[in-house]
Amino acid sequence: MKKKISYTILITMCILATVGYFRYNPTVVVNGTIPNTAEAIVRVNLRALEYNIITDIISRPFSYFNSKKSSSSSEPKKLSFLDQVEIPANLFFYTDYQSIKGVWVSSNIKIRDKKTLIKFFEQNKIKPKLGKGFRYYESKNIVYVLLKEDLKLLFKLKKTENIERKLATILSVKDYLTNEDLILQKIIKSKGLLTFATKQDDFFEMQIDNEILTLNGVISEANNVFLPYATCFEVGEMGHVSGKLKRDAFSSLIKKDNKIAFKKLTTLSLDSLTNSWNGAFEMNFSGFKEEKDTIVTYEYDDDFNKVEKRSFKIK
Repeated sequence: MKKKISYTILITMCILATVGYFRYNPTVVVNGTIPNTAEAIVRVNLRALEYNIITDIISRPFSYFNSKKSSSSSEPKKLSFLDQVEIPANLFFYTDYQSIKGVWVSSNIKIRDKKTLIKFFEQNKIKPKLGKGFRYYESKNIVYVLLKEDLKLLFKLKKTENIERKLATILSVKDYLTNEDLILQKIIKSKGLLTFATKQDDFFEMQIDNEILTLNGVISEANNVFLPYATCFEVGEMGHVSGKLKRDAFSSLIKKDNKIAFKKLTTLSLDSLTNSWNGAFEMNFSGFKEEKDTIVTYEYDDDFNKVEKRSFKIK
């Protein structure tokens, strides 16, 4: 009997380990996802994010308990966007610096129920707009594009005109990057939560290792504004940032309007300051300082006597 129980437990553990391995180490397939005109790509590894959340819940379950009372049942139930779509293992975003400059486009997301998704938009008072052969919803800087069975998300980094024309360009793509393209090689191999790559060989990945968030990467020579630099300070308890910038490159990043506004505010010229600066910078984060303010107010009792009342505010 003991052997039977032991074998059952062993088989169950093997099945769970196998399922877990294939769930959290899925094959990354990018074929037919990103146009060959894409110049910058971001991969969001949702499986890795899910794994980190689950392991954190297991390691400290009590911190996730919510003591707040549930909302009244009489309130109408609000639809959630995430409930209307199937969460993919990986979500990709891409842009180029010409036809869709300033706009990031997602890979296709599977819709669970289109009717309920439309109700979600109606509930949030987001009105539909019609393009040539597609319907889309626009809410501030996010555009939701409804296809037959899929959904695309567009994030606008700035005010964008002729969004319908950009959508038509995005949906008319016929040539895509494949797993063999160089821009995708590092993205596919990365185990990071967030990965960024460009056709100019820039590459960054964000990872969590032993509860430490790290950002590693390489800046291409064309985009690199840094010079070699060795810090002379000890690293702070929370974080430390140091480096040395190319002065000319740093100055060119600041717009002329901002330079004029800075001079009006301070009577100082940014160009003059840049010429007097060697480009080095140091930032050391040792911790947070907690301050307590005492707030004094007065109330009156039934006999109209003034009663002092003190309260404290932490900032």
